Order: sequence, then C-alpha cells, then structure tokens
Amino acid sequence: MPTHDTAPVRAGRLIEPTDPALTYRGAVSLQHKDGWVAPWRAPYEEAYLYFPRGKVGRLAHTSGIRVCLRTDSPWISCRYEAIGAKAVPGEPTPPDEPALLDVVCDDVLVRTVDLECEADATLYADGLPSGEKLVELWLPTLHQFRIREFRVAEGASLAPDTARRPRWIHYGDSIDHGRGAASPSRTWLALAARAEGLDLQSMSFAGDGSHLQPMFARLARDLPADLISLRVGMSHFMDGDGFVDFPANLIGFVRIIRERRPDTPIVLGSSVYSPFWDTLPANGAPTAADYREEVAKTAELLRRHGDENVHFMDGVKVWGPEHGLDLYIEKPDKYPTHPNAPGHEIFAASSRREMAAIGVLPIRS
Repeated sequence: MPTHDTAPVRAGRLIEPTDPALTYRGAVSLQHKDGWVAPWRAPYEEAYLYFPRGKVGRLAHTSGIRVCLRTDSPWISCRYEAIGAKAVPGEPTPPDEPALLDVVCDDVLVRTVDLECEADATLYADGLPSGEKLVELWLPTLHQFRIREFRVAEGASLAPDTARRPRWIHYGDSIDHGRGAASPSRTWLALAARAEGLDLQSMSFAGDGSHLQPMFARLARDLPADLISLRVGMSHFMDGDGFVDFPANLIGFVRIIRERRPDTPIVLGSSVYSPFWDTLPANGAPTAADYREEVAKTAELLRRHGDENVHFMDGVKVWGPEHGLDLYIEKPDKYPTHPNAPGHEIFAASSRREMAAIGVLPIRS
C-alpha cells in the first residue's frame, strides 16, 4: 500500500539533482529552473513542436522515468514538487489519478509513496536493504515532477548506475502511458521492461497522444534503441478521422525511424479490444477492427518492400474479449477502456508472450 511518510527529514548527505551520480533513465531532456530540475520525455525547448495546439505538459509527465543511483544508504529522501493535470475550459475534468512514486532496490519494489501535489514537499523512504544496491525512484506516471534535492545517510557511498541494458522505445496511448496501473513501476510497460531486463523509454501519451506525429518519429530515430514498438489505431478511431491517410502516415513514421535505425526491430501493434469501442453500431464509418487490419496490411507492405525487421502484433491477442469488465478501471456505463492494476499485469505478461513469439525481445547481456 502507498505510504505518506511525514517523519522529519534527517540532515544526511546532500545530493544536488544535477549530481553526476544520478542517472535519469527514460528522460530525454532535463529542464533547470529556479533551483529545481524537471525531467521531460522530449526536448522541453521544442515542446510546442510536438503538441502545437497545447497540452505540452504531457511531455513532462514522468511515466517510465526513474532516477537511479548506487548507494549503501539505509534511507533516501527527495525534496520535490508534483504537479497534476490542469482542467481545460470546455473539456472534461482530467481523471483523478494519484501521484505515486516507487522506491525499487535491485529490482525489488520496496515502497510506494503517496506524494503531495502542488506543494514544495519532501518524501522520506527508510528501511532500504543493507549494503550497496541499485536504487531506482520510479517517478509518477501522470504528473510532472520537479526535483530540488536528494539526501542519503551521512558517509553513505554514492555511484552512478552504469549498467548497459537493451533499450526499448515504445510509442503509444493512455493505456501505455499507465492509466489504471497500481503504481509507476507497475504499468504494463514497466512490468514488461523489468521482467525482460530492458531500459524503457516511454513515448506514450494520454489524450491525443498517438497520432503518428512526425516529431515523435524523429525522436525515436535519434535515440539509441535495440527495440522499437508502436501501438496505434485507437486514437485515430476514437477521433473519427484520418482513416484514408492512416496507412501512409504509419509508413512515413516507420521510414523516418529507418533513416538512422536501419536494422532495429520495429513492432507495429494494433489496438487492443475494448468492450465499448469494439461494439459500436455499424454506420458505415471505419471500425476498430478496420484499423487493426490496416496495421497488419501496413506491416506486410513494408516487409514486401524489403524491411524484414518490421513485425505485426495483433492487439486482440494481447488483450481480447475474454477479459471481463472487472479488469477495467471505468464502470460499464462509462466506456471501459483502461485496464486496472491486475489488468496491467495481464497486459504485461501477454505483451511479453507475443513479442517473444515474434522473436524481437533483445538478448540480455
């Protein structure tokens, strides 16, 4: 269960957020301002080039980002600011998602901390395993997070995490962003990455996030990667437009990546089953199934044109109609779309199974 520790913070050894002993895995850029550091999942200076109509704060949501260090300290503290999504006039109120942070030591979840929002606050996590260990702070999934300082015990060792793990970039929507997960290290992406020993880079965004924007293709092209996966189609389908251009946009997205990643496996995943969106009455408009078919056809077309490292992953095999409404976070009358915490565990296991069947999971070093 999440804890909210209000114990007084010990003095300890001060670690500035810019200390080279800290590694910000899953972050693309670090914004420095007014004494704090905020990790972003895109170059923060170019935020409006990614979302020119606004809502750029999603790029600062720290889904999949973890602050890593090696230390023998029995405790760690962090002074921070957690910032939730703001209401937009004329739009639905953002879902009430808790601001949580996971403390993971040598890949074992030690504690989930319930953060304070909209305030300069300090979290304190004690009872860490003895001896030197890799400490990973998995930052909140659907919040921005600004770091002012860390502290460990006086005299504790401190070293960076220099391990080389296969890099996995995933581009997707709100399910992949982590909505409904138990905590940041237990989104389906995080669970799958941890189980396979992968260094996760999430480019998944709730709300209009996966529309095959070329800027994200450029970003994936320019980042190191051993595996790149996409899960696309549902955002286009829900918005009700773009079906004619969808295959061409998907091809363009892949070809941009290929400019600098000619041999990296790319998995084109189609949308998963939704008990609401998959049962809409027929009105002549493209269905979720039509978009799934287009993803499969696009993967095959690219393979016929020489790209043998493009693979199709059927979303219904990852999450199908056999998963009942008790595995969704919404009630049946509110368009159930997002898996709940147990659902994310199933989602992770089935995604790993399907990627293993395709043969794209990198071999651990």
